[in-house]
Amino acid sequence: MRKFLVLGLLVGCGPQAPYSDVEQSALSKTYAEVVCDQVFDCDCPLEEWLDKTTCINQLESLIGEGQTRAQQADASYDPDCVAERLNVSLTNQCLEGDEPRKTCLIFHGSRSEGMPCDIFDVHNRMSNCEQGLYCNAVNSICEDPDKELLPQLGEGDACLTEDGKPYGNCDPFEGLFCDSSLAIPECRPRPEEGEPCSTAGEVFRPCRVGNICAASGQCKALARLGESCSYSLECESARCEANTCVETFRLPGGCSGYFL
Repeated sequence: MRKFLVLGLLVGCGPQAPYSDVEQSALSKTYAEVVCDQVFDCDCPLEEWLDKTTCINQLESLIGEGQTRAQQADASYDPDCVAERLNVSLTNQCLEGDEPRKTCLIFHGSRSEGMPCDIFDVHNRMSNCEQGLYCNAVNSICEDPDKELLPQLGEGDACLTEDGKPYGNCDPFEGLFCDSSLAIPECRPRPEEGEPCSTAGEVFRPCRVGNICAASGQCKALARLGESCSYSLECESARCEANTCVETFRLPGGCSGYFL
C-alpha cells in the first residue's frame, strides 16, 4: 500500500451541524478542538496528552506553524477542504486501522502532477501542489492519489520529456532526483549534508533523506531531540517547540488515525 503522510481520521461525538466557512484566523484553534474532542471521545488519548486542554494547545501550535509556512509561500487557503475534513466528525464513529485517507489540501499551490513540491506541515495537509494532488514525502513530487504510480528510474536515466512531462520517478530509495537544470534532464544523486540545495525556485535540488534544505541553500542534517530548530520539519521527530526538537506525538496500541 502506498505510504505518504496525509492525515487519516478518528471520529467521535461531533457537533450536530456541519462545518463551513472556517476563517483562516480560526483554523488552527478550530481544527485542534475538533481533533482533540475526537481523541478523547473515542477514549484514545496520546501518552503526553493527559487532558483535552493540553491536546488542544499542542495541536493548535503545530497546525499554526504549518499555516504560517504555507502563507509565507503564498499558498491558497481552501475553506471547502477544511469543511470536508471537519465534517467527517459528524459520522459519530471511532475509526481504527487503515482507514481511507483525506487527500484534499487545506493550503495548496499551483504545481501540477510530476512537478517538485514542498510540504508546509508535518502531516501533509498543506503543500504547493495544486488541489487534487498530494506532495509525496518520499520523492518530493506532486502525485495524483488515484493514478497508478510511474515507473522507477535509475541514475543517469532521462526523467523529463521535452515538454516537461515525467518519464517516471527517479528512485528516491536510491537517493535520486530529477535534475531539470541539465540540457537533457536525468536522474542524479541528491545532494548531501553541506552541499548546495534548492526547493523553492525553478532549480530543484532536494537533499538526501535525513537532511533538509536550510535557508542558507545548503543541506543540513535533521536536528535530534534537544537540538535547536526553527520549525518542526527540521527535526528528526518532526516536532519543534520553543525552538527545540522534542518527542513526536505517539499513539498507544490499538489507536490510529486520530487526525483529520
